[in-house]
Parts: sequence; structure tokens; C-alpha cells
Amino acid sequence: GCSDVTSAAYTVDQTGATTLGLSHDRPLYSCFAPYSALYNAVLTNPLLNASNTALRVTGRMDTVDWECARSSRDRTRSIGVKICNWGHVAVPEAAKDAYVGLEWTAAFRDVLPRRHPSSPYACDASPEIVAQAGPSWKHSLLYQHRLNNSLCDDKFNPTSGVDAHWSWEVAGPPGDVGFVKGTGGAALHVPVVDTLGGISLHASINGGFIRPITYGGLCPSTTSITDRFYVGGPIQLRGFMHSGIGPRAETGGKSTAGGDALGGDLFYTATVAASIPFPGISLLRDNGMRLFTFANAGTLTGLDATPASAILRSTRASVGGGLAIGTPMGRLEATYAVPLRYGPRDARRSVQFGLGFSFG
Repeated sequence: GCSDVTSAAYTVDQTGATTLGLSHDRPLYSCFAPYSALYNAVLTNPLLNASNTALRVTGRMDTVDWECARSSRDRTRSIGVKICNWGHVAVPEAAKDAYVGLEWTAAFRDVLPRRHPSSPYACDASPEIVAQAGPSWKHSLLYQHRLNNSLCDDKFNPTSGVDAHWSWEVAGPPGDVGFVKGTGGAALHVPVVDTLGGISLHASINGGFIRPITYGGLCPSTTSITDRFYVGGPIQLRGFMHSGIGPRAETGGKSTAGGDALGGDLFYTATVAASIPFPGISLLRDNGMRLFTFANAGTLTGLDATPASAILRSTRASVGGGLAIGTPMGRLEATYAVPLRYGPRDARRSVQFGLGFSFG
């Protein structure tokens, strides 16, 4: 037999922004005639996941508050259809094993600049953010492949193994934004000696680009702030705040006095680290907590006419140490970082707490 699962979720975050999501999952093989070629292909294809492979239909309305980084909120209303080898998971990173998915999405989006507290008809945001205000329609196809640490000894705090992920997204008509967007990354974890309970070395690199496509003038020749990359924060680039590096407006709203983050079309981050089991307290050590030291680097810039030398010159770097433990919700870490290379307008923070799905 098979089971269909329908779910609904309504959340309110600390800023008052709301999210309403509806989804329906159906095992993909049950959509075809029993024992037909497609029915058997779904159940036997090694890239898929037999009866766990699902057809998912989703609808979503949400508002994401970015006022702390770029003086605006993003309001989105979307519908989508996805085929993936793990049904009933909220995000691909939460799948129990390697994830493969293909998704079509139509989303009506609106950028809402922060309103001035004393003049409600004025905007408390930079001119660059105000210029991006208004609705847009995104029509896209997204392919994702994630190993989700399935080749590592621990899903969220590994000491040995390899991991990788990559994705491609293409947007265009009948939507009014057009682009091709690619991201990818890899991580390596190597145990080196048994001293102090086991020392492991770690290395990771991640990157991505987005390139506008005009489709003969049907779509803008520049990317939207909603689609660009933003870099900084725990797990990604420690020692810098969320959206703490990269292109920035000269001015910003009350919540972004240093200037609104404008995002970029090209980024990379890289991390090297060494870790040991937490010394002294057996309860923490036995539950997988580890001490680690790290050095990370990264940058965020535009894509057009950006030579490799300019990317290297704009690279930020930091070093530090911290604690990390794998939990049922993901990798939880607390770190102290010292930025070594940074720009005069970068938003930096030494003490950080982070929760994520990967090493960095």
C-alpha cells in the first residue's frame, strides 16, 4: 500500500512575521499503473529511494524580516511541484540520507522597505533598497543534489568522511525575472591521530554564482536583491554578522546604520579546522561535543568583469575556536573569532552561536 500525507503549518517569528504553509506528499510510484515501466523504474532506480520517493505539491505564504541587514521585508506567495527521493521532509538538509530533487515554483514576491517610524509615508531605507521595492513574479526550475553527510561517521558533527552538495536553478518567462544560479560545495573530514581521544582535521569550500538572463528584453538585465547571495554569520563565515560582508549602500535605515547590504552575484567561503573530543567532562564528551579551532575566509562580489585578483583582494579572513555538538535539530556551535582581514564597513562579531546542517 501507500500513504498520502497532507500537512499545514503556521508560524510567527520574534519580529511578528508570519508563515503559512500547506503541502501534500504522495509516493511517486503510486501515480502510475501497477507494475508498469514507470512504476517499476521508480521502485528500482538506485538514484531514487523506492517507496520514499515522493511527488509533493506545496503552497506557501510568508514574510521574511531582513530589516536588521537591508531595511526591508520579503513577502512571498508561491505554489510548487516537486519530485524528490525523500518525502515528508521540511528542507532537503533534513533528509536522513542523500537527497535528490527537482522542483518547479511560481512565486509572487514583494520587497517591502522599512517604513519611517515618524513619517509613515516615507521609507527608512537606502535609495538602492527603495528602488527594488514592488512586486515581481518568479517562475523557476530547481535541481538539488545533497549527500547530507551520508558518507560521514556523524550527520552533523563528523570526524571522518566526505560530503558534497550542488544545485542549479533557472528562472524566466512567464515570470518577470530571469537568471541562472548555481551553488556547490564539498567537505573533507580526516582523523589523524588517537592522541587526546582522537584529533580530526576538517576542510570545506562552498561557492555560487547568479547570472541574469534577459530573454530578449523580457526580464531585467540585473539581478534582484531577493535572488542574490548574502555571506556572513556562524557556520558560514565566522567572525562576521549575517550579511556582514559584500556590496553595501552608502546609507541604511535605523536598524542598519552602517548601510544596507545589497547582496552579490558571486561568492565563496572556505574553512580549515582541527577538533578533539571535549576534555574533562565525560558527559559532554560521550554525547559528541568537540572543541575545535578554525580559520575561515570568503568574499562576496559582483560577477561582471570581476578578475580573480579582485576576488582575492576582497577576501575576508578570521581565526578562532569554539565548541560544537550534533543535535537532532542540526549542528549547534558556539565560537569566538578574531577577524584578521576585513573591510571598513563590514559588520563583525566575535562571539557567535549557530545552528545549521553542515560543518561550514
